[in-house]
Amino acid sequence: MGKSKFSKVRKSAEVSLEPRPFPMPDVVEGAELLVLPAIPANKPFFNATLKEAAKKVKPKGRRQDVEITAESYELGLAENRKIYPGLVVVGWNGILDDAGNPVEFTAEDCADFLEQLPDWLFADLVGYCVNPRNFIDTPDGANLGKS
Repeated sequence: MGKSKFSKVRKSAEVSLEPRPFPMPDVVEGAELLVLPAIPANKPFFNATLKEAAKKVKPKGRRQDVEITAESYELGLAENRKIYPGLVVVGWNGILDDAGNPVEFTAEDCADFLEQLPDWLFADLVGYCVNPRNFIDTPDGANLGKS
């Protein structure tokens, strides 16, 4: 197959693996997490996800039957809370400890922080990170996705 007439389509839809700010005004005004996409293009995240999924495979290679329930939804959030620190959430600005002091980002502190987020707020973060549109740049350099 020769050169495509539509190569600009693919180029214009490339997902950036540069961190994006995710505002956290519900935590503290001006606070933001710096996040990478939670999609297969983020190889370290995807490998960690596959590793977690492999734990659910029975020895003969058949996946365990998984019923979608409120409990399984909560389990999915719990698994993401373990995987996101350092692989999806890679930094932050304006995050304060209980005494009001700024906290330097570490994966360990991030895990503690994400554990303290209410489920609805963590689910909002997950929803942002799994949407590739939030990580596509427009030709003028602006972020395409503003969800």
